[in-house]
Amino acid sequence: MPTYTLCDPQVSSKGPIVPVTIDITKIGKRDSIRNGKSIPKPISVFALLDTGTTITMISSRVVKELNLEPIRSAKLRTFTELLGRQAYAIKLDMSQTFGETVIFDDILAIGDTFKKDKPPDAIEDCLIGIDILSEMVFVYIGPMDTFSLSY
Repeated sequence: MPTYTLCDPQVSSKGPIVPVTIDITKIGKRDSIRNGKSIPKPISVFALLDTGTTITMISSRVVKELNLEPIRSAKLRTFTELLGRQAYAIKLDMSQTFGETVIFDDILAIGDTFKKDKPPDAIEDCLIGIDILSEMVFVYIGPMDTFSLSY
């Protein structure tokens, strides 16, 4: 079982952040070729592991850079409201994090403009939600500024 562990004083202030690569799905690539569109290059971003997020989210920057087309709309519940957002099919590659192949192809991600609401020093363009984390073992040790993720 590959494991990633990070002990860093910034874990308690910034949260558990991991490097990931986001790409269009195999089906998306096939459809792009059929429609004569160019295939965008995958992009490397930072992702916050967020146990309070049900469905993985991606920033509007990721949506734009990958030229993603929404596949359906989805409801996003916040503390105060229920919001409608576009949902996209993506390929989430966590191989950088684990040092071996860990890929989730054709997962649903909610597109959002959450960058507007983030602190200026925030670096993440993805929130990895329970839809992905439920397939892993995630341990967060707050007093030690440490987290561990196993798949």
